[in-house]
Amino acid sequence: MRTRVLGGILVGVLLGSLLAGTTEAQPGPFSAQIQRAIASLTSGSIPFTGAPTININGIATTSTNGLTLANTTAATAGVPVQMSPRTRWCGAAWNSVSMASETDCLFAEVLPATNAGTTTARWKLGLSLAGGAATYPLQVYSNSELILGAGVISGVAGTLDLPVNGGIYWNGSAAMYSPGSSLFRFAPAADTTGFLFDAGTDGTAKFKNFANNAYATVDALGYNVGGVVAVSGTAPTIASGFGTTPSIVASNGTAAFTINVGTGGTATSGVLTMPAATTGWALNCNNLTAKTSTISQTVQTATTTTSATIGNFSDLSAPAAWGASNIISCTATGY
Repeated sequence: MRTRVLGGILVGVLLGSLLAGTTEAQPGPFSAQIQRAIASLTSGSIPFTGAPTININGIATTSTNGLTLANTTAATAGVPVQMSPRTRWCGAAWNSVSMASETDCLFAEVLPATNAGTTTARWKLGLSLAGGAATYPLQVYSNSELILGAGVISGVAGTLDLPVNGGIYWNGSAAMYSPGSSLFRFAPAADTTGFLFDAGTDGTAKFKNFANNAYATVDALGYNVGGVVAVSGTAPTIASGFGTTPSIVASNGTAAFTINVGTGGTATSGVLTMPAATTGWALNCNNLTAKTSTISQTVQTATTTTSATIGNFSDLSAPAAWGASNIISCTATGY
């Protein structure tokens, strides 16, 4: 009887101090007393009139328990897991459709897991909206994995493991996600256009359209083959030779371009300045203006990493003059 009376006095003193708002404690036994006293309350709720505070002073940089909620029942072979009680936070919001107040709650709990050797645990942040079933938008595992919904961010291997259609979304800007096996979709905010990268074939990069039913167009400044410049988006320019005031008439980088050889009608060759290549450039040219015995073929005669020389030849393969303002079309591939 005396023990119950003393316990009742202790609970009354502690409850009174909690209702007043602040309880001062020191690390150690008195903190444990607070925990035991609160645990002895059986009514299920404490009607605080103010915001209670438990101050545990003087701990410096030592991690110290302040308030502990524990399930002290030992796990057994028959019941291998005893999870922690929840810490629950609840509020209410007005539903303008149902015209009713709905209670929404977040709660936290620890779920241990039995394992051969060392047991594991995860901290779960749960959510219940309008009294509905619990969902867990955030979980932290003891192996450093962070679970966001159905996705996994692993702190162990530094990996991001997402479900199908899980991805990275920049609000109001763009999205990057995987709509299926080996597929990566890149899209603007509307998520109705864009392209797919298909990595399903070893050693082959496939770019597809948004719907994944046709190949996509690749728009780039240039491309390399085996690390060597093949096509450049930089157009060639006139270096020397040709006639008077020669020019590059039109171009799509080095992929295709046309040359006006200039006036005069006496020039037999000309030099083009090319973008830098690894070794040189291979040109294929044709005269679009004339085709005679003396203007039979325009061919390449020399190259460096940054230049290419072309000349006109007769049907007897002798150097000959282009006609005034002849237009030459060329394609060039780096090597």
